[in-house]
Amino acid sequence: MTEAIDVHTHIFAPGWPDFAARFGGDRWPRLEGDPATGCKLYLGATFNRSLTPHAFDPARRIEDMDRTGVAVQLLSPAPPTFCYWAPPDAAAEWHRMQNDVIAEIVARHPRRFLGAGGLPLQAPDLAVKELERVVTTLRFPAVEVAATSMGVISTTGACTRCGGPRRLWAWPCSSTPRRRSSGTRASAGTT
Repeated sequence: MTEAIDVHTHIFAPGWPDFAARFGGDRWPRLEGDPATGCKLYLGATFNRSLTPHAFDPARRIEDMDRTGVAVQLLSPAPPTFCYWAPPDAAAEWHRMQNDVIAEIVARHPRRFLGAGGLPLQAPDLAVKELERVVTTLRFPAVEVAATSMGVISTTGACTRCGGPRRLWAWPCSSTPRRRSSGTRASAGTT
């Protein structure tokens, strides 16, 4: 196996509470179908993408990683699930849920996965609180933020290094996946 690290891999919880029913709003992510066999991601009523079992199942990811020579994946929330439009408290709970799912996978497979957390950027105080939890409790080495948030576009377009007791990488992410020149992703089946 090579020492390749795939830093652009997204993972989903295999299910979550109905945030639309709990907090209101018509854009909350939801799944239709069975994550074990493949399902569809909707943002409210709008279809976003089809998801294979690899989008949920770390064991299937590890099989793909072994087949493609990837030693480690940095797991992060997918951009359609950032929910920067949501009310602050609801968004904070949403990001905690996603970060906890990633942390559980990393804890079960610490030699194969690292975590990159999501933050409720529409609420700076809540984002800082979740960032502190992501760094100190979940021990993630990175967070993922959108290249655009609430209509503000990142001007750096590059990875930003944050100082502190532990080094942390903040990775601006566009919602358009970048493809290798051959047209294939680094790990098949990941989003």
